[in-house]
Amino acid sequence: MTQTAAAMALEDVVDRVVVMRKQEETCYSYGYSLPKLADGGYEPRLNITWREKICQWSYNVVDQ
Repeated sequence: MTQTAAAMALEDVVDRVVVMRKQEETCYSYGYSLPKLADGGYEPRLNITWREKICQWSYNVVDQ
């Protein structure tokens, strides 16, 4: 893979992650079912810890 192709592939990955995060915030809204925090926001259920666990689980499934 050339350096240009690798850079393009990286840009594609970044673009996809940005879109998935936007969908998570808009399409898959679950704020209505969460208790409000002191600042008026909602505590996110899907935080970095859960993302790491989901990724590890996915890798374990693929590796088996």
